[in-house]
Amino acid sequence: MKKSLVFKRDRLLLGSLLLVTLVFRLWTVMMIHTGIDERDYWYSAKAISQGSSIDYQYINHRTIRWGVILPVTAQQLITGIGPNAYYVMPILNALIQTVLMFFLGLNLFNRRTAVLATLALIFFPYQIRAASQVRPEIFSLTYILAMVWFFSRYCIEGQKKWQIKNLVFSSLMLFLAYEAKITNLFFMPGMFLLIFIMNPQHKYRHSLIFGALPLVGFVLETVLYGVFAGYPMGHLQIIQANHLAGMESLSSFFEVFNRYRSPYLQAYWQIPFILFACLTLWTLIKKRDKSLILLIVPAISFFFFITFTIGGLHPLKMAEPFINRYFFAVLPMVFLVIFHYVDVILKRFGFITITSTQSIIVLCLGTVAFSVLFSLPIIPKKIQQYIVSPFSSQHPFSLNKEYRSKINHEWIEGTPLVAVDSGSGRDALQTASWYYIDISNYHGNSAPKIVSLLENNYDAIVSLEGRIPASDATVLAFIRKPFKVRKISAKSLQLLESEAFPAEFREN
Repeated sequence: MKKSLVFKRDRLLLGSLLLVTLVFRLWTVMMIHTGIDERDYWYSAKAISQGSSIDYQYINHRTIRWGVILPVTAQQLITGIGPNAYYVMPILNALIQTVLMFFLGLNLFNRRTAVLATLALIFFPYQIRAASQVRPEIFSLTYILAMVWFFSRYCIEGQKKWQIKNLVFSSLMLFLAYEAKITNLFFMPGMFLLIFIMNPQHKYRHSLIFGALPLVGFVLETVLYGVFAGYPMGHLQIIQANHLAGMESLSSFFEVFNRYRSPYLQAYWQIPFILFACLTLWTLIKKRDKSLILLIVPAISFFFFITFTIGGLHPLKMAEPFINRYFFAVLPMVFLVIFHYVDVILKRFGFITITSTQSIIVLCLGTVAFSVLFSLPIIPKKIQQYIVSPFSSQHPFSLNKEYRSKINHEWIEGTPLVAVDSGSGRDALQTASWYYIDISNYHGNSAPKIVSLLENNYDAIVSLEGRIPASDATVLAFIRKPFKVRKISAKSLQLLESEAFPAEFREN
C-alpha cells in the first residue's frame, strides 16, 4: 500500500512536470528556422511520407540521419505535412525527455534531485530553440537519455533475463542516437568502460552483447549505401564528401579548446560545464557512489572525443565545427551530477526535501501564473520575441496558418514570390517553397525552385520559378530571422537590400 501511494504521488509529480514542459514549450515556440539543415530533415521525411508525389532531393550527411527523418516521417503520416505539424516531434521529444529525466533522477538519487535536474533541462535556454526545430539535437537527447536509463536498469536488475534485455535496449538507443548524429558514438567508449566497472564478472560477454547491435546495424547500412546509393564505404564516405571537406584549418593544436570559449560557447553553457568538471574531479578523488560514476564516465567519454577528434592533420582540422548545440546530448548527465550535489548541500544545511504534494502545488501554480502573465497584452515586445501566448495572433502557430494561406493563394494567382539575392534571402524563399506551398501546387515532383532574376534591373532579387514582376505589379516578399511574409509593390524591391526596409518589414 505504501509503495502504491508513493508511486501515485510520483506520477502526479511527473504529470506536473509534463504540464510545465508543455506550457513552457508552447509559450516559447519559435518560427520555423530557415536554415538548410531543418529543411533537409523535414523535406526528406516528406519525400518518404508522400510517396511518389515528391522526389528525394539528394544524399548528404543530413539526409541520411534516419534517427531524425524516420520518426518525422511516421509523424507526418499521422498529422500531415502542414507547417504547424513541424512542431509535433520536437515538442513530443521534450515531453519524453521530461519523463526519462525524472525517472532516471529518481532511480539513481531521490525526488528532489530528479525534480531540480528535470527543471534545469526544461528551462535551459537552448531548449527553446531545440524544442522548436526538427534537428538532430532534440532527438539525440532523447536517445541518449533512454540509453542511460536502460543501462541504469541493467546495473540494478537482479534477474539475468531482464538484465540482458535492458543492456540490449541500451545498445539499441545508442544505435538510434548514432543514426541521429554520428558524434553520439562519442558516448560509446564510456559505455564499454561502465560495463567493466559495473559488472566485472561478465565484462567481456556483456561488452560483446552491447556492441553487437550497433556493429550489425553499421555493417548492414554500409552494404545498403553501397548497393543503392553508390557509397561503398557507407556513412563515413558520405560525411567525408559532404561535411569534413568544408572544415576550416586550425593554426595550432591549442585551438581545439576554442570549442569551450566565447563566442563559440556562451556563459549559460560554460557555467554548468565548469561545475560538472569540478564535481567530477571531486567524485573521482573521493570515490563516490556508482550512481554518479554511471553518469560521469559516458559524459567524460563524450567531452574527450568531441574535443580531440580531428578530421585532418595537414592542415589540422576538427571533425566537428565549434557549435554549442553539439553539446546538447550530454546535458542530462551534467545536470543530474550538479543537482545531486545541490541536494547534498541542502541537506547539510538542514533543508529537508519538500513533499510531492508541495512540489505539485508549486509547479501547477507556477505554470498557471506563467501562462496567464505572458498572455497579457502588456508584455514588452523584447520579451515577446521569446515568449508569446499560443492565443496571440503573433504566435508561430497563427502566423504559420496565415502565411500558408497567403502564400498558396498568391502562388495560384501567379504573384511573384521574391527575396533578396543573398544567403538569407534564398533561405527565406526556400522555406516558403519547402514548408508552406502545398504539394498540390507543385509543378512536377519537387518544390518550386529558386531562380536569380537578371532581367528588368532585378539582378539583386531571387524568385520562385523565375517569375518576373512587372514594374506596376505587387509581389510577395520574404525575409528571415524570423521568417516573415509581406505583399509589397514591385517598385519597393530595390529597398529589400537597404537597412530601412527590413525594419519596416518587421513592423508592418
